Amino acid sequence: MDAITDARWPRTYADAAARVRPHVPADAALEPIGQGDHSLAFRCGATVVRVARSSEAADALQREACTMARIADQLPVAVPRPTFARPGDRCAFSVHDEVTGVVLTRGRWLRLRAAKRERAAAELAGFLAALHELPVAVVRRCGLPVLTRAAYARRLREASGRGLHALLAADVRERLDATLAAWARDEDDAASVVLHRDLSPDHVLHDPASGRITGILDFGDLAIGDPARDLIFLREDHGEEMLDAVLRRYPHGRPAVLAPRVRAWGLLEALAWTLGHHAARRRAAVQQGLAAIAGALDDVLAPPARGA
Repeated sequence: MDAITDARWPRTYADAAARVRPHVPADAALEPIGQGDHSLAFRCGATVVRVARSSEAADALQREACTMARIADQLPVAVPRPTFARPGDRCAFSVHDEVTGVVLTRGRWLRLRAAKRERAAAELAGFLAALHELPVAVVRRCGLPVLTRAAYARRLREASGRGLHALLAADVRERLDATLAAWARDEDDAASVVLHRDLSPDHVLHDPASGRITGILDFGDLAIGDPARDLIFLREDHGEEMLDAVLRRYPHGRPAVLAPRVRAWGLLEALAWTLGHHAARRRAAVQQGLAAIAGALDDVLAPPARGA
């Protein structure tokens, strides 16, 4: 069930605050600071409290706390170290010390001087390298989902055939189905690593004065899978320049090999995002998603650049 439509769990800040109030210091203010489909976040003194909006979100917060307890010390930048609590029916939350820094948006990235952009790219590559070098066995007991392109393509192909296909232009529908069918048959040999899986701009913090990466947030979507999956938001949200800068410094794969895989995962995630909004009947988001699918498909099927 979609987190937003599950009325049995918190849907508003007031509802979430009321449920966690008995479990935080009585004199501490709960200041709303952000929300997503999975959780509502508050600042509570020097800590951040994230309140689950569904049973699936509660499970994700629990996996995050379990995993970060095992890996946080091995990462080169500041990250949350949450503790998880599920004190009652439909009440689950995590608490961690606040990680400080300024969100690294595309605009802020572009305004950095060249040397500072290089530093930020190098530190992002270093974070990803450290995360992807972690032994998967260390976190298996935390129940992280395992993603493979073949299984994901099979599931999305089946789901898209149950309604989304009718909304796609005929040529897009045919090319998309053929691409998904090919990937569904291809049990690729990509490495399986620990993935952050949501390295979007609002989860990357930096120091504008130095360009240093000061923290990485929100490990609620942790999974095991292809390292290229962790690079898609660098391309989508910051552009090819940042992706290229990070890939040049990422030690576990050549850019010419990783970049096509990044585009492939970008298409799969655009399709998954659109299917979610289609199921929730959010028409404007679906239209946005259809355009994203068509663009991502063109990227995937474009002939490789000469010399790539």
